[in-house]
This record gives sequence, structure tokens and C-alpha cells, in this order.
Amino acid sequence: RKRLIWSLAMMGSPAARKAMFAIYTKEPHDQVQTHFVESLVLGLYPEDLPDFDAKVRTPAKEKDRVGQQLADNRRIKAQLELIGECKDNIDCYAQVLQDDGQGDLREMFRKEKAALMLGQSKPPQDKYFQIALDTMKKTSSSAANLRIYLFSAIAHHATSQHLDALLEYRRELAREETRASMGTELEMLSVALEPR
Repeated sequence: RKRLIWSLAMMGSPAARKAMFAIYTKEPHDQVQTHFVESLVLGLYPEDLPDFDAKVRTPAKEKDRVGQQLADNRRIKAQLELIGECKDNIDCYAQVLQDDGQGDLREMFRKEKAALMLGQSKPPQDKYFQIALDTMKKTSSSAANLRIYLFSAIAHHATSQHLDALLEYRRELAREETRASMGTELEMLSVALEPR
């Protein structure tokens, strides 16, 4: 069920986000709910905040485990903060990806949310493809979650015009053993783009 909520967060459609809350509120075990909260926040859009307050934050006052997760979890705090700052402004999320910052955990957590928001924004745009790809090139192989969300943004905004850039990046990855695992995914994306 935890993987299901994460998958719905990745989808990001209104129906998927509604389903996240439905799963969360029907879960009978508080301890299991705590495992859902990070994915819930990852999938939040600004318009979902009232639902989050009503179904997660307010009830959590009486549920120690969930309440503690909200109070202590740095990823949740950083991502809720970013939603509050950027709201519906996709360029704001794009700017977060472009900022070099201090390279600390808080910055990485904010970039995770920004990358996923970029990957769900419509319509696809060249500038967002380039921002996501440039950020991916600067992202450590150890930042697995961020790289997944960046790859989602790259795939979402890629068109046949970007095929050469993707193939070149795949060649770069092949020369770096620690990051070569992404080469296969980029190759699959390149093949998928050819008919476009």
C-alpha cells in the first residue's frame, strides 16, 4: 500500500491525488499511516492543502506516531514549505532546481518535490527539459529519489528534438561507472522518442 500511494503521487492527476487520501484515511493502523505521509506530501498540489490539513495534520494531533512524523520529518517539512512558497508557479519550482544552494539535505528534499512538480506540469516545454537534464548531470548517484523524479521530468518534457542531447548524456553516463545505471533508462527513452 505504501508503494501504491507513492505511485499515485508520481502520477499526480486529480484522481490519483484523491485516491492517496482515500487510502490514507481508510488505513486502520496509525503506524502504517506514518509510512504513507512522505508520499502524500510528495504528491500534494497547493489545492490539496485543505485536504491535507483536514485528513492528516489535524487528526495527527491525537495520533502520536503520525503527529511525530509531521513534527520531526525533515523531508516533509521542506516539501510542505516549498509548496507554500511556490504554490502553482511552475517556474518557481524550476528555479529551485537551478539553485546551487548549500548541497544539504533540506535542499535535496526541496529539489525532489520541485522535480516531480516539473515532471507533472503541462504543456511540455523545452526549457523544463533542459533544466531537468542539467540538474540530473549535477546530481550525485547517491541521491536516488531525486534522480527518479528528475528522470520523470526529463521524460515528460522530452521531444524528438532532444534525442541528440539524450544520446550524448547516455554516452557520458557510460563513462562514469557510478552513474551508469541510468544509461539504460535514457536509452529506453531515446528509443521511445524516435517515432516522435
